[in-house]
Amino acid sequence: MKNLTAVTGWLLLIAGMGAYLYGICKAIWPVYLPGKPEPIYPEMLETITTSIGAILLTNLGAVLGISVTRPNTVMARIRLSPAAIAVPEPASQREKIQIAAVLIYVISLIACSVHWALSTFRATPVAVVPLIPQYGKTLIGVISAYFALVLAVNPKP
Repeated sequence: MKNLTAVTGWLLLIAGMGAYLYGICKAIWPVYLPGKPEPIYPEMLETITTSIGAILLTNLGAVLGISVTRPNTVMARIRLSPAAIAVPEPASQREKIQIAAVLIYVISLIACSVHWALSTFRATPVAVVPLIPQYGKTLIGVISAYFALVLAVNPKP
């Protein structure tokens, strides 16, 4: 029974992340096709993408909050360096999944922000689906919140 639960959990996780990434790609990709068709984005796909995005944003906040407030945790010890590829011990399976989810989410926010900028910072702006500026604004909010979190921490003497 435990294996069935694990397999079901992995299938749900993979399906959810697949749907989320498909939603992001579907929002960005049509603008780069020949003829630049008007972007069509199904409401159901927008609901799936924004719902999973909200969960990923919550996860991002938890991971960043933990890494700043508890500097001895696994999350805090991970740095963006060649050594960061191997997660330090004793990272659990859940922590590895959380870290991967943070990376996927931040990369998707950056991709949407770049697409938003490239589409609107021109003489004749290109139409984008509403999800793109929403995620661009979310990245601005995430960066601002992280600044506030880091700057509000009082260093111990």
